[in-house]
Amino acid sequence: MNGSVVHYLDSSRCQERLGTMIHLARVLRSETGEATESGTLELLSILVDDDVIQLKEAHSLHEENVERLARAVNRPVSVVRSLLRQFLIKDLFDYQSYYAMRLAAYAAENKNGLLEKRLEMRYGDPKIVVPFLYHDVVYCWDTRDRVLSAPLDDDSRSACYYEGLLVERNHSFATTVELLDSTREKRWLGWEDLWKFF
Repeated sequence: MNGSVVHYLDSSRCQERLGTMIHLARVLRSETGEATESGTLELLSILVDDDVIQLKEAHSLHEENVERLARAVNRPVSVVRSLLRQFLIKDLFDYQSYYAMRLAAYAAENKNGLLEKRLEMRYGDPKIVVPFLYHDVVYCWDTRDRVLSAPLDDDSRSACYYEGLLVERNHSFATTVELLDSTREKRWLGWEDLWKFF
């Protein structure tokens, strides 16, 4: 995580976010059918009160809870642990200040619109590659090849500005379910394939 700017939500906001995420995960699974694969949505849709309490208070689950979830979704325990660590736990961080700082830096530097054009040229054709800020990392969804990547950028100022541009364009997502819901709602090309990464 990016320094002290990104931190866990306090207990009440964490519980509220978890409730929202669980509700939206269940809605998405019912609307898209279980054939649309997303391990994170599958886990969220079967969390019970004890799981929510542990996630809210400790930002993790006890091993017996992880094993119960693994049995319920018929996946190896290691896969469930990975889904929790890579996606669900990171969904419990507060990215609001981080996104606001990135947006402010971008807005201050893009007064004449030239920075926006330079960034677009540097990061690829938006008709083929859909960039988005997920948690605090920029990812690119290649709609043609159905490949998800997190391009490395050695120019941290440029990356900071690009993150700000993505925040401005509403392509920033603090939670996995927000990302998945947006891809479906906006009909990103190959959104069903993108879901498989999450």
